[in-house]
Amino acid sequence: MPGPNEGTILRGQKVHAARLSEATIELPEQPKSASFFTIQGQDSATG
Repeated sequence: MPGPNEGTILRGQKVHAARLSEATIELPEQPKSASFFTIQGQDSATG
């Protein structure tokens, strides 16, 4: 479950890449729902 400060930017701007010592890796999109089926790209069992 998300914490109360999740997504809070303390300094700088929101970015879609993480800088590592040897490479830059693109960060994945955040799911719009915590449903297993939504994250897997499937219709839910009830919908």
